[in-house]
Amino acid sequence: KRALPRLLLIALLINFSLPIAGVVIDFANVFTSFFLGKIHEGCGVPGSTPCAFTQAIAQTVGLQNIFNAYNLSGVEDALDVATRGIINVLFSILFLAGMIFIFLALGLMFLIRAGYLFALLILLPLVLVLSAFPPTGGYFGRWSHRFIQWTMFAPAAAFFLYLSLLVFE
Repeated sequence: KRALPRLLLIALLINFSLPIAGVVIDFANVFTSFFLGKIHEGCGVPGSTPCAFTQAIAQTVGLQNIFNAYNLSGVEDALDVATRGIINVLFSILFLAGMIFIFLALGLMFLIRAGYLFALLILLPLVLVLSAFPPTGGYFGRWSHRFIQWTMFAPAAAFFLYLSLLVFE
């Protein structure tokens, strides 16, 4: 008799588990969209029209001018000009390689996030059923920890991407 109310509650939760989890995911996606929208809101130029995400990043970081040699006027020695030019190109290549690595890693992490969320949502009804029994009651705590972790990854990543691009402005 004591287990009946708990089993009824779990049956209700199983029926409404996906919509409840969807609300949590949508809540996180609202914050993600906010920060990603701030990134390409005007391409770094106040008062301009919004542009594509990659175009906004390229303009904010200044990729179109990355291989230009600056501060070479007033240098009289040809060897010094060549040395500064080589250092500028090497730094630019390292900077671009770092950006490529970071964006590939972020893209991979977002794909992993989607896979984890799909798997967690598929396992949710089973975890709810197992939470009714004392020996397997801890599975729901582990499931919810992973769910919140992978749900909140997107807003955190978007926030730090937005924050890092603010440094370049």
